[in-house]
Order: sequence, then C-alpha cells, then structure tokens
Amino acid sequence: GILPLAVFHHADPVRAKQEALRHLGWTHPGPKMAGAATLIIDLLLAVLGGTPLEAAMTAAAERQDNPLMGRPFRRWLGDADEDVIGPRLSTACYVEHAIPAVLYLALKYHDAPEKALIVNTNLGGDNAARGAVLGALLGAENGLDGFPRRWIDGLKNPPPALFPE
Repeated sequence: GILPLAVFHHADPVRAKQEALRHLGWTHPGPKMAGAATLIIDLLLAVLGGTPLEAAMTAAAERQDNPLMGRPFRRWLGDADEDVIGPRLSTACYVEHAIPAVLYLALKYHDAPEKALIVNTNLGGDNAARGAVLGALLGAENGLDGFPRRWIDGLKNPPPALFPE
C-alpha cells in the first residue's frame, strides 16, 4: 500500500513519505523494511518530480546512504538476468534481495517497461511484489504510454479516468 500513498501525495513529498511510512509501520514494521521503503519512495518521488530514473538511482548510489544501493548494478548490466537474479540476488521475498533485484531491473530496463516486467515475471520467485515496485518506478519514468495498450484492452473494468474511450 505504500506506492499508491506516495503517488497520491507526490506533490507534497514530505507528506508522501510520512503517509507511506506510517502505513508501512502498520503492516511491515521494523528498520529493515523502513529503509527499503524509504529508498523506493525517494526514488519514486524523484522521478515523479522530473528526475530521470537512471539519474535518481545514480545519485542514490553515489550518496551511499542506503545499504540496498551497495550492489555493483552497473557491472551486472551486461550479464544475463538469470545470472544476476537467482545466483546473486535471491528470487525470494527477502527485502535485502528483492529491492536490489528491482533496482537492477529498473536500471537495466528503465526505458523498456514492457520488457522489464516480462523479464521480472519470467525470473520467478516473488515476482508479483517485485513487479509492483518495478512497475511503479517504470510508470513514473515512462508514463502510461510506456506500457502496451494490449495490457489494458480487454480488462473488464479498466480505470476510466486513465483510459478514456
């Protein structure tokens, strides 16, 4: 639930972060989860504020204020995804692996959201949770036009405000 709260309040980043972290505290308390959420919220808000995702991630990596950014993501970009997620980063839901997996995929496929989400799905494991966070970051970067219309067409109840006829 933190992603919709952050997006809803994105015009007021302080409130967005406060509301998202308050909700997280009710469902997933603890410093490890708060640190992961803070990183994702900061990235999401930066991108919604106009900073390109790659630049926001680079800045976060340079600050080194979150241990989840301490992976050699750029070195891994030339490797096969299944050599990164699985052997180096678990496909399980452990936040210390799941968030770096999302960050790796977001960096590698920041300009190709369809491919990123398909790759994430095919990697297995806790791909639904990774996909939600990855989709939010890529949606903030690429907007609705970054996703194929065929993913919306055929839904019984597509969001009418976002996809007018």
